[in-house]
Amino acid sequence: MTGLILLGRRWRWQILAATALPLLATLLVAALPLTGRILQDGYADELSLSPEETAVSGAYQLISAVKLLWPTLAAILFIAAVWGVLRYFHFIRPRSVSAGTLAALFLALGLLTAAEWTFASPQHAADKLKRAATHHTKAPPYFGISADWVCVRPTVSVHALNEQGGTLVPSTPYLSFGVAEGNVVLWNAAADRPLRVPAGQVKLLPAGNPGLSCVR
Repeated sequence: MTGLILLGRRWRWQILAATALPLLATLLVAALPLTGRILQDGYADELSLSPEETAVSGAYQLISAVKLLWPTLAAILFIAAVWGVLRYFHFIRPRSVSAGTLAALFLALGLLTAAEWTFASPQHAADKLKRAATHHTKAPPYFGISADWVCVRPTVSVHALNEQGGTLVPSTPYLSFGVAEGNVVLWNAAADRPLRVPAGQVKLLPAGNPGLSCVR
């Protein structure tokens, strides 16, 4: 913060108000709609789910967009703060090419590090869900995408079920992502992939204890 204040003291506030601040605000407003589902789509891709199966509200899209953009903004502000401190103590000469090049390199490194950390988030979240499915524990939500433990009771003969992604075992509790495109979307821990069953062929019941059999 001190570095940013020192940097701002060397700029005319008229220039900041007329150019820098409007440009930054415009970039942020333009980026929010474009980045709203990047993290959710990455999470869906890790679990082989479709965007329809991981639909979330606009509020969650806004939150995920802020998480996506914040590390990048923090990296830019950090470099600017360091630049301000160095300029204030005259460690950097005005219009120094070498200092500008070094700042650009550090900024690029910071942005790459922030991007790597951010885009690893969907994979880490997917791994947590898979561990929860394996150990029959509560699955953590991910920016509006949640999975709940359910018991799946067929309303038709088990031989008439039109499953996709494996064979439904009625005695086994499943993590359910809800209903999408006419299918109940479950997580098949045994096959490590989604299990889809037509919603009209099954009935979902809450699994009180996911560690116990659904047939009791």
